[in-house]
Amino acid sequence: MVDKKNYELVIKLTENTSIPSDLFYRIASFVALNKPLEALKVIEKHREILAGQLPILMKIEIELLISLERFEDAKRQLKYYEELPYFSQEAEERLKSLALLITKAEKENYSHRPLDEEKIHEYLKSPKEEFVLAGLQSLKDKDLRPYLEDLESIMLKHAKQSIRSFTLMTLVDKKWDQKVRFLHEEGLLEVVPKDLKPPFAPLELKEVIQKKTERYKDPVIIDNSISILSSYIIYS
Repeated sequence: MVDKKNYELVIKLTENTSIPSDLFYRIASFVALNKPLEALKVIEKHREILAGQLPILMKIEIELLISLERFEDAKRQLKYYEELPYFSQEAEERLKSLALLITKAEKENYSHRPLDEEKIHEYLKSPKEEFVLAGLQSLKDKDLRPYLEDLESIMLKHAKQSIRSFTLMTLVDKKWDQKVRFLHEEGLLEVVPKDLKPPFAPLELKEVIQKKTERYKDPVIIDNSISILSSYIIYS
């Protein structure tokens, strides 16, 4: 309660300030009181004044946008900062770290967010790999029939073999008993996923992918591992 009163006092005392340090205290107080939108308003109103401490300003603004799950806004602001006349090595390094932070937060957000049927269709049709994977993960406890057209489209048309393979493995995991078409490296195949014997039983598919991802951080190695697994499933 005492801390809350202190933050509220800081906000009151800095209401009409134009001193950069006071403005940063004002922003920090809004953040401490869980008022990120108010903090962003301070930044927007006093951006020119705060720009004297650009690395700090960038970090605060981007992190606030991420906390609100406004990832597209965070990317736009990052681009805005990238296009400013260059200032310091510290600012450049901060931009790189913030870009990675946005990417990581966005992926985590989409991978954990419950999706309704409309969103799953949207994700499965997305050109972004992370969205497709999030859509596939969301099918674990769902009937696949409403999504079969999307799944077959991925298996036939997606540019990455690993994503096509992951989609097939999703059908194998769900014991899908109807014939589907699948574009493998060696050509177009027709398979019944239920008849394919996964080499990783009794582990669930998601555990295999997770173990691969944890062990090998290189995405090329991960992609190749998934493709090899799918070859084993089909040809063993």
